[in-house]
Amino acid sequence: MDMKREDAINILKGCGFAGEIAISDLTAKSLIKITEDSTLWMHDQIRDMGRQIIRDENLLDPGMCTRLWDCDEIMNVFKDDKVKIPA
Repeated sequence: MDMKREDAINILKGCGFAGEIAISDLTAKSLIKITEDSTLWMHDQIRDMGRQIIRDENLLDPGMCTRLWDCDEIMNVFKDDKVKIPA
């Protein structure tokens, strides 16, 4: 899924972060790149590492993780009514 720079900044601001600074820091650390059309780009290995960190929060119950991105996993959590608010 492509995300524009401004959309990412708005999401970060909505989470209480300084969006502009966060994007600048991530770019300076070469964790993301901004393409000519203002789309964010991240290497697959960085993305996968972030997903593994979240997955490690609870290996047995995805409903306890702070993030879900796999469509099947999301549907199973909602179907099983396992949505919990992590502490």
